[in-house]
Amino acid sequence: MKSQTGSSIRERLAKWQAVHSLLFRDDAQFRMRHISFLIAIICLSIPLMAVYCYYFEVGMTSFAVDLAVIVCVSSTVIYLSLRHLHFVNRRIEGYLQSSHNTWPVTGATRRSRF
Repeated sequence: MKSQTGSSIRERLAKWQAVHSLLFRDDAQFRMRHISFLIAIICLSIPLMAVYCYYFEVGMTSFAVDLAVIVCVSSTVIYLSLRHLHFVNRRIEGYLQSSHNTWPVTGATRRSRF
């Protein structure tokens, strides 16, 4: 697989950011899904902060309970982040393919894991 130069990576990133901004501004479904993702992350961080504050202030809960809450909430945040990134990349890919404005992709084809 060929290595990409720094300028081609920057060009791809700039195009990705431009299309993301365009979709966020023009596509209501994209905007609502992004806002829902942000709200979910904020709501999931509240119990995590509560566990941290309670554990460090009072320290009355067991370590296993604290660890279980931290692992569950953290894994949920990671899952939601990967799912949202997959959604965003698919929408950007669809937009670029529909406008026939794709950048050159070298190497192996991409495969979806979701």
